[in-house]
Amino acid sequence: MTQNPESKKLVPDLLQSIDPRGIADPLSNLLIKNTVDFEAEFNELYIEGLASSYWQHLDQTSARVKGVNYTTNVVCNPLYTIYSTTLKKDRLSVLRVLQKKQGLEFIRLGAYL
Repeated sequence: MTQNPESKKLVPDLLQSIDPRGIADPLSNLLIKNTVDFEAEFNELYIEGLASSYWQHLDQTSARVKGVNYTTNVVCNPLYTIYSTTLKKDRLSVLRVLQKKQGLEFIRLGAYL
């Protein structure tokens, strides 16, 4: 999961404008610090979500990250929704998203390939 440093800077300002007494400081810390816990939870949810149903829905839309065009992938079924960002919008990127892996696994189907 890629994090935008600019967003980290904006979270405290946003929370301060909403809550000038500083009650939201723990929320800000939760969102921008100790992201290892969020990363682990994201990965667990992603793996369990993919295993939760025999079908998955994938939708793609463009996104800009630090001025560079990326693709946001939305993978979901009625039980979960995951958002991920890839640099390219191609078949291999879709397979990586659906397999939740950096390396791909291919199955050769004899005469069909």
